[in-house]
Amino acid sequence: DQVEAMTMGDRICVLNYGKIMQVDTPLNLYHKPANKFVAGFIGSPAMNFVVGTLEKTENETVFTFGENKHIVLPKEMREKVKSHIGKKVTLGIRPENIGNSLTNPEGDKNNFINGNVNVVEYMGNEEFLHFSIDGNDFTSRIESRKSLGLAYGGTGSFYFNMEKAHFFDIDTEENITL
Repeated sequence: DQVEAMTMGDRICVLNYGKIMQVDTPLNLYHKPANKFVAGFIGSPAMNFVVGTLEKTENETVFTFGENKHIVLPKEMREKVKSHIGKKVTLGIRPENIGNSLTNPEGDKNNFINGNVNVVEYMGNEEFLHFSIDGNDFTSRIESRKSLGLAYGGTGSFYFNMEKAHFFDIDTEENITL
């Protein structure tokens, strides 16, 4: 039981078919997953994953996916991923790290991408917005009063908080942002 392990455990061992994936504290498993398996296993709703390419421009490093959609990486992350520039990688980002203009208090003007809302799950104090961008499915977890009234069939501008994102090697699935 993941919830019981996360709430009661001091250290947790995550296994995949008998192979140890990571042994760590509950918070480190959640915030610093060693690989894609742990990232996808821990948390509800599950982490979003999308395959794309890391590219270097004049001043920044960007992750490109879909039909030329790109997300700018923060400066602190650029050094960690530089060996994967020009290569396919998997972006992992938790639903609570995809928001909108009301959930982006820092005022970052980058990393807003329009998506088509497919499903809205009303959970009381929060909403799970299931949306797609160029055939890639995502889930966002937003406080109900900050969802800007997004509804099924609508289009919204979604903010990707890359400070909290992870990148995974496409072959080994190891987290390259640790």
